[in-house]
Amino acid sequence: MMPGNCEHCLEGFEAEELRPSVLPSGHTSCPSCLRTGEDRSRCPLQCGGADVQDAELLRLPDAVLVQVLRFVDVFDVVRCRQACRRLKALSTHPQVWQHRALDDSSRSAARALRVALELAPCARSLSVAARASLRALARLAAKTSCAAEELCLSPDDYVEEAVLVLQRQADLGGLKSLTLECRLNPDVTGYEREMGDLLSIVFTIDGLEELSVAFMFWRGMTMPLRAGTKLLQVPSPCPKPSLKSLIYSVSQEDAFLQGLLRLHGPTLEKVALGGMIDLSLPAMEALVSMASLQKLCVPLTEGVDLLRACPALTKLTLVVHRPSPQALADGEELLRSATTLTTLKIKTYRYTRREPGPKGTKPPSRSPPPSAYSAKCVIRGCSSDMEELMALCYIENEGRNDGLVVPALVKALASSGCSRVERLALCVNKDQLPAGLVGVLPGLGALKDLRLQDVSDGFLRGIRHAVAPRLTRLHVWWLAVAECKHGGLLHDKAEMRRLKDLLRRHPGLHVTVNYSACAFHGAQGKCRHCKAGCHAAFKDAVHLGFFTHDARQDCDVCNDDSVVWHERLRL
Repeated sequence: MMPGNCEHCLEGFEAEELRPSVLPSGHTSCPSCLRTGEDRSRCPLQCGGADVQDAELLRLPDAVLVQVLRFVDVFDVVRCRQACRRLKALSTHPQVWQHRALDDSSRSAARALRVALELAPCARSLSVAARASLRALARLAAKTSCAAEELCLSPDDYVEEAVLVLQRQADLGGLKSLTLECRLNPDVTGYEREMGDLLSIVFTIDGLEELSVAFMFWRGMTMPLRAGTKLLQVPSPCPKPSLKSLIYSVSQEDAFLQGLLRLHGPTLEKVALGGMIDLSLPAMEALVSMASLQKLCVPLTEGVDLLRACPALTKLTLVVHRPSPQALADGEELLRSATTLTTLKIKTYRYTRREPGPKGTKPPSRSPPPSAYSAKCVIRGCSSDMEELMALCYIENEGRNDGLVVPALVKALASSGCSRVERLALCVNKDQLPAGLVGVLPGLGALKDLRLQDVSDGFLRGIRHAVAPRLTRLHVWWLAVAECKHGGLLHDKAEMRRLKDLLRRHPGLHVTVNYSACAFHGAQGKCRHCKAGCHAAFKDAVHLGFFTHDARQDCDVCNDDSVVWHERLRL
């Protein structure tokens, strides 16, 4: 029996299976594609019943046909290749593929990814997250001609295969964004050496602009890549610095991070190291030396006051984890003297530690329960919002920090009297925001946007126009404690009274809250308010906003499309 190739999935199958469907062009579909697909005997570009060889279609210029193929799915592009020589040539045009994001999230998507690796000259992004896919596609990806702008790899136990994929993309050139997500497994032989091979390739990628690294550890593991690992030394001659965004989600500093900071320091603009418990003085000095650094997320640690020398730093996130007295003093000094900051975010976290299990025990499953660990990882891309730069590994936000730390930092920020902070976000529990802290707001004369995770009644009652005259927006994550904010906020007289009192004290304020109805959570049973069907306009809202003035075109807050605004609230 002679082997054949399916025109849709490119999988090989025996010649005796060719008989189910033979197209006029002589190409065939495998039985699997025939069972799952539609009528494949017609060309996807066929229009009005005319054959693909219709003179009107052939009269279209190549540029127009290329634009049509951009909107055709991957499998139909393969079908077009079999229609005529002209479409076969156009199907590999870069414009047909350069906008496509390909992954292995499903069986069909994995087949499309295989097709792209076989035929496409380029792609916007390639993502291989499933372990089975990485193993199956590794050799194909190692010899592909498809150059991606963005690449996401989750190698886990298959680091050797990931090395082949990453090395090929580095050789092809054009890679701008790279994401590495890995659950480190100490039981795999040679794991440290293979990880060294994988990470050392990153140093050789020319033109890389965005890098996100997230390592998740089993049972209290530490980073296996030691400072003395030969494979992690910056190559010589050094590549040209190009990295603009770095997100590093590892709980401790290592040689790889040190090399990245040294090599790409001149070009880095955004750095997120919030997942670390501590940061060494050399690493802090490397951050200070970055002339282009604009956005930064770091732990509150000793030496953080050196950051006041960063000339371009405007957005800062401080992650608080039981800091030492010296670290708190350095943080206060930073906030008193950093006159370039316009956005400040303070987050409190508790880092969980686990003892290693008995030797030979298996790590948790790929999707452990929330109690095993809590992690938030940025998948790929460079965001304009510093909130999206937070990538924290094995961290649980339980607010178990000294209640005096956050008030001390806010007071230090306001004490200078020359703060330029316009946006302040405090991701802390309400017991860490004493009512008296609202008294420091007059020292924040530039404050326009205040965001709180939780707020006490005393703190909320202290907000008035005389205290913060320039404040135009107050966002509270959990204004109402009820799970359904439809009934717990819009139909709760006490909550609405509290909201109206706030807007009465500060008429120019816009209040936004996290909103969710029963339908949003997909609950089996709905509350009586959601069953009634009222406030249908807010059913799919994520953020709900309130104000008392007439809506104006010149109001930037009212025109925020990310918020569903309630009609003018009657006081």
